[in-house]
Amino acid sequence: MTEAPRPKLVICGNGASAVALLHAIAQLQVSLDIFVIGQGEPGEGLAYATRNPSHLLNAPAGQMSIDPDEPNQFVEWLEKRNLWSGSWQGQFVCRSHYGHYLRDVGRRAASSPHLAVTFILGEVISLTRNRACWRVAHDGGQIDADLVVLATGNDMPSPLAPRLGAPLRPLIVDNPWKLPNIAHQERVLILGTGLTAVDTVLSLYDGGHRGEVFLASRHGMLPKGHVPPRARAELAPPFRASVRGLLRALREAADSVASQNWQDLMDAMRPHWPEIWRRLPLREKQRFLRHGATIWNLHRHRLPPQVTLRLQRRLDEGAVHILRGRLASSRLSQGRAEISIRNNTQVTTLEVDRIINCMGPNMDPAKTHNPLIENIVASLQARTSASGVGLDVTDDNRVIGHDGMAHASMFAMGSLTRGQLWEITAMPEIVSQAQLIAQSVAGARYHETGRPLSESIG
Repeated sequence: MTEAPRPKLVICGNGASAVALLHAIAQLQVSLDIFVIGQGEPGEGLAYATRNPSHLLNAPAGQMSIDPDEPNQFVEWLEKRNLWSGSWQGQFVCRSHYGHYLRDVGRRAASSPHLAVTFILGEVISLTRNRACWRVAHDGGQIDADLVVLATGNDMPSPLAPRLGAPLRPLIVDNPWKLPNIAHQERVLILGTGLTAVDTVLSLYDGGHRGEVFLASRHGMLPKGHVPPRARAELAPPFRASVRGLLRALREAADSVASQNWQDLMDAMRPHWPEIWRRLPLREKQRFLRHGATIWNLHRHRLPPQVTLRLQRRLDEGAVHILRGRLASSRLSQGRAEISIRNNTQVTTLEVDRIINCMGPNMDPAKTHNPLIENIVASLQARTSASGVGLDVTDDNRVIGHDGMAHASMFAMGSLTRGQLWEITAMPEIVSQAQLIAQSVAGARYHETGRPLSESIG
């Protein structure tokens, strides 16, 4: 009797989300052929591919296990390699360590006797429906799959040249994770003041940079720093259904904006942010995205204490400057960029040798530069969420097409689902989402048998 073919799952992307999903599926002992397609080492993605020891996790290591049943797994991995320090500051370890941990987790999951896992180095270009299967085209070939999970991670920032002008293109660095050779004496303008901008400052000075560095953003605010945790109660439901009401309640719960209690409150509220986001009417979500998202990110995604101290020293020395305002004008002047930043009536004009794009990932799939996401949106197989952030997905992470119908066999995870969940860019939330998608994959009906995958084979 001929054995029925094993169901095929393609995971588009091979970063942390993909490894979390692979691990979750391995725990369910489902028989599957899995193809993981992405660039670089599995698990690393943009965030954890850095080799700079100054680039630290912006969360304590104790919160970073990829297995919810073993919450100390990452800490134990560090201890075995003599990389763990029990001090508060020592809990914020190098991101490269976490990348190596994810690679180990991915290898262990791939060795599961129930799975046949193939890692393909490349990029998925398109998805098309081929009878009962998805035809997944990548830059090295194509695969017909029964199930597809989009785990492409954060999109790149929107390119700066269309905004600043073509003459400045040679001075622009749109990929802050791959800095070119920048002369040590050059004056550098970093557009953005978030976590990536801080990483870029560290990279420059670790490489011996001596020139002035300017960071500019609309608010001119840096991410807040972590402090040792203390017990703090969260808001009690029902939660306010307006941004203004929610902010007022958070301020009251924190006792005082100036106190440190707000940090513990923000952490305690993490499980509730998706529910809060879903309850907000569309107009309130749009208001938050226009006026509150940047401030929320600066308070929610905070800096390790060591990084806060190091950055403050650079500020005190006058090596780093923070500019608040919007870009007013830009032009090429004698081989340098002349940039004007307007803050109300005040205009600051400076000449710089290099401009680095740290303005944050593009969150609108309709404006993406990822060929896969561009393809599925253009072919109407997916659509942007109503808020303009991420793809439109169901509560169980199935992708919704332009016709409003959810695909039974295409899922999305991570930042692609921010429109539904908002709080879905940190590992604890991604791990939880991976568990849910793994259960959906196991319960999906394999087209040849009509039974759930968990019952079809093996």
